[in-house]
Amino acid sequence: PCKISETSYTEVKCVTPKESSSRRRKRALADLTVTVNGQTVTGGQYNYDASSTPTIASVTPASATPDGGDTLTITGTTFGYESPFNQVNIGEDGVECPIIDWAPTEISCTLPPLPNGQHTVYVKTKDNGVADASAVSPLSVDFTVTGASPLVGSHQGGTKIKISGSGFGDCSNVVFNVGSEHTCIVDEGGCSSTEVSCTVTKSPTMYRVQNTGRHFKFGPGYVWEPATLTVRPGDQVRWSWNLP
Repeated sequence: PCKISETSYTEVKCVTPKESSSRRRKRALADLTVTVNGQTVTGGQYNYDASSTPTIASVTPASATPDGGDTLTITGTTFGYESPFNQVNIGEDGVECPIIDWAPTEISCTLPPLPNGQHTVYVKTKDNGVADASAVSPLSVDFTVTGASPLVGSHQGGTKIKISGSGFGDCSNVVFNVGSEHTCIVDEGGCSSTEVSCTVTKSPTMYRVQNTGRHFKFGPGYVWEPATLTVRPGDQVRWSWNLP
């Protein structure tokens, strides 16, 4: 269906869907029908015209880091001129790629943060609709961990390990966790997009002890809760109390 954007008693504005034919044709006619409260009327035909269809010829770069920030350059035809109604979106979720420059045959925009996977680039023009992206591959975002060595170390941290994968960038926005209680702090000069050298560090656990227990003789406020704790070096304990 044609997605409705605006209506009045005498006019309906909508965004046309993609031409339904699996075979790309120079021209294809589609009947116009309007349905209101179960009643359908027809009137005229809409012409899908290949010569009016924007076409994406290339997307550079072909891959991106998950934190975004790189400039994406899109070349093609029939993009039209700059307009506030033009838009570039990445992936099925339609994440916006903020426009840097727009010309009839080339667009540049700033890549947003994206999840791992393959993402189709969508170009939406003011006058000619959505561009045909069938000639280009989706934008690839590779953010993976493929291995680590060594895989054994002290519970108190201090072990130096190497983590291999892809999409780490300069590591400025990447956090390397080892389980729920340890992080791996990147060594100076130890980062590349595909390998990181880091030192396992135990994350301190904060425990809170309060005088919310009840004493058998003096009543509430005279017993610490919890009564016992098991802590490890580096953990922190905070006592707080209220007067009973």
